[in-house]
Amino acid sequence: ISTALRPGVLDQLGLEAALEWQAGEFERHGGIHCELEIAAPILAVDPTQATAIFRVFQEALTNVTRHAEATHVRASLTQSAEALTLEVIDDGKGLPEGVADDSTSLGLLGMRERARLIGGTTDLTRCGHTGQPSSAHARCGRSRLVLKILVADDHAMVRAGICKIVAEQLGPVRLGEAASAEQTLAMVSQHDWDAVLLDI
Repeated sequence: ISTALRPGVLDQLGLEAALEWQAGEFERHGGIHCELEIAAPILAVDPTQATAIFRVFQEALTNVTRHAEATHVRASLTQSAEALTLEVIDDGKGLPEGVADDSTSLGLLGMRERARLIGGTTDLTRCGHTGQPSSAHARCGRSRLVLKILVADDHAMVRAGICKIVAEQLGPVRLGEAASAEQTLAMVSQHDWDAVLLDI
C-alpha cells in the first residue's frame, strides 16, 4: 500500500519520474492509454509538494478507471514562477451533473485536501461539444515555489547587489549569504540549496 501511495521512485528520482511510473502502471493495469507531457525540467519541488501532486495524479487516474469509461488520458505538468499545475484530461463520458461539488465524494475530497495542504486548489470541469467526447479536467496548482539560493562573495556590497537583482527577477526566494570559502562550504553542507552563486 505504501508503495502505491508513495513509490520509492518519488524519493530516488523525483516527481517527474514518479508521474511517468504511475502513468505506465495505470496503462499497464487498466488498459487505458495514458499520455504524459512534462513541459520542462521541474525545479524546486519540496517533498511535501511532490507527494501531494503525485497523489492527486493517482486519484485522478483512479477516478478515470472507476467512472469515466475512457479510452485515452492526457496529462501534463507545467511550472511557472508562481505555480506548479497538473492537468488530467480524459475522453470519457464526463462528470455527472453536480459531482464536482459533491461534498460526500471521498476521492474528490482527497484531491482537494492534498492540494490545499500545499497552498493549492483543484478544479473539476465537465466539458464537451456536439459531436465530440466529453472530458473531465482536474487541475492542481497555485502552490508558490520558493527557490533557495546561496550568494557567496567576499565583498558585502556585491552580495547585496546580487541578492537585490535575484529577488527582483525571480520573485519570492530564500537567500543566504557567505563571505568566504570556508563559510560557503559550511552553509552548503548544512542546507539544501537550489543554486549557489559563487565568486570566492
